[in-house]
Amino acid sequence: GAPANFKLPSDPAFTEVPLPPILQQCPTDRTVQWQFVQPDAVQKKIVDLLFVVDTSSSMAPKRTRIADTIPAFIAQLTPDTDYRIAVMLAHGGASFDTGRLFSAAGTPSVLSSSSLSPSAIQADLKKTLLNVDSDYDEANGEAPLYSLMRSLKSDRLAEIQAEGFYRPAAALSTVIVSDENDIC
Repeated sequence: GAPANFKLPSDPAFTEVPLPPILQQCPTDRTVQWQFVQPDAVQKKIVDLLFVVDTSSSMAPKRTRIADTIPAFIAQLTPDTDYRIAVMLAHGGASFDTGRLFSAAGTPSVLSSSSLSPSAIQADLKKTLLNVDSDYDEANGEAPLYSLMRSLKSDRLAEIQAEGFYRPAAALSTVIVSDENDIC
């Protein structure tokens, strides 16, 4: 009969796993069990952190809370991490802002740890989060996945990379901030 364990010897990530007793009673010609062992994570020291923000009126107090707590979030990064923070509005297809980085007047669209202090980043992020543009599209500012996907199309991607975000060497962390399900 077939062996009780299945193994791919050419791949060191696969290991033999004994069948549980209940499966040992099954006909071996219909049972295969395998296990994949994921390699240890590699910690990146370059991070782009994107907040995709619901701009509906119900989110105003929540956006304030996010801006107030960002220092605690940043404090979890190792001190030598090169991070950049940006905001994208969760606007639908009719909005100019869909898939673009957004910032309040007088603040940079990309907040960089290499050029701004954590307190300056918090101040600029708070200013941006408290001054979002409304979405007059039927999405009503509740289409974060649509806006995020639009940002990855070639025209928007080039625009965002020219602003210093979506860096090729950076790990991208995306935080969707909403109190509703995505409308898509």
